[in-house]
Amino acid sequence: MRLLNRHLIRAACAGLLLIAPARPALAQEFGRFAAGYIAISVERPDRTTFPAYAIYPATRWGSAAALQRESGPYPVVVFGHGYLSSPIQYAISFLWLASHGYVVVAPGSAVELFPSHDAYADDFSYCLDAVEDLSRSRSSRLYRAIDRSAIGVAGHSMGGGAAILAATRDRRVGAVAVWAPAETLNVSAIEAAAHLRVPTRIVAASEDVITPVGRHALPFFRNITVPSQIVAIRGASHCGFLDIPLPDAVCGPAEIPHRRQLLFARELVRSFFDFHLKRDAGAWSRAWGPVLREHPDLITMVRPPVPVRP
Repeated sequence: MRLLNRHLIRAACAGLLLIAPARPALAQEFGRFAAGYIAISVERPDRTTFPAYAIYPATRWGSAAALQRESGPYPVVVFGHGYLSSPIQYAISFLWLASHGYVVVAPGSAVELFPSHDAYADDFSYCLDAVEDLSRSRSSRLYRAIDRSAIGVAGHSMGGGAAILAATRDRRVGAVAVWAPAETLNVSAIEAAAHLRVPTRIVAASEDVITPVGRHALPFFRNITVPSQIVAIRGASHCGFLDIPLPDAVCGPAEIPHRRQLLFARELVRSFFDFHLKRDAGAWSRAWGPVLREHPDLITMVRPPVPVRP
């Protein structure tokens, strides 16, 4: 446990992801892989570029670690950060997901005071293009790392809304799982949700005062016509999805411990992608079955009423 914590602190010092050392208790939540990471530059069709991070299962913890090839290729998840946030604020969640067998790509665009949500959604696709190119390049750390048939999008707040927009535009996307998605400007993600073609899980926070469930998560859910669900974590707050939450004066108070909210949030994303991207039939009970519906700390609505089965 101390060894893992030291590696995470070292990653912070290297400038990747972490804005504070991981608490030792977090080590108990990681999967069977170590996690490596690299910084990449993603190019748009107009030749402008933006930074991104790729986090992946590795043979050791840290920057530019060797890919864990024996268990690959791996599903890809593009994750969008929230408004006035950055990938840094979700770093431990990315490492956690990579340790469970996913390649996570986190765009560092849309950090302006007035970002274009429309352009941000397109950046998800450009991230997918970039990681596919890296997976084809023999000189890349990610050579043959990704399963191109298993692609998901995720995100928090603004990034959650942008993820939904991206999923309606990019036919490579096979599943969506978002935290407290926010309605987008320039183009409406709530309206676009009616055009989703893939299974979608919306994870909400019952005490969210930034994107209240009734004005954001619920309208998204009502507009989706494909198999979908909304899962509200009782007592959770909007900023509780960050690795280190902002003060209550900014985001409103939570009624459950921050660590408990993150445990739910991360597992709700992983279990959904395990079923839909890894095609793990054993994950059905956590993705659609009784584990989800009967948990006392979760408020769940599912469409269609009879859950999807393996």
